[in-house]
Amino acid sequence: MAWNRGIGVVWKTNEYNWDPRFRKAIGVQPGEKVVGALHMGYYSPDNIPQPRPRKKAEQLITWHKE
Repeated sequence: MAWNRGIGVVWKTNEYNWDPRFRKAIGVQPGEKVVGALHMGYYSPDNIPQPRPRKKAEQLITWHKE
């Protein structure tokens, strides 16, 4: 829905998720965890980046037999 409205969105887990100042600012309560944040912003339809090439999972996995 965001993309259809010209809003780019990416999920990130950053170091500041554990910063007490950040946690206080967004109202994290004791016992709650922040697992990520959605970074959002408007983009120009004329300037959408091309997707980067991706490797197949088989190229990244190393199997170890016992």
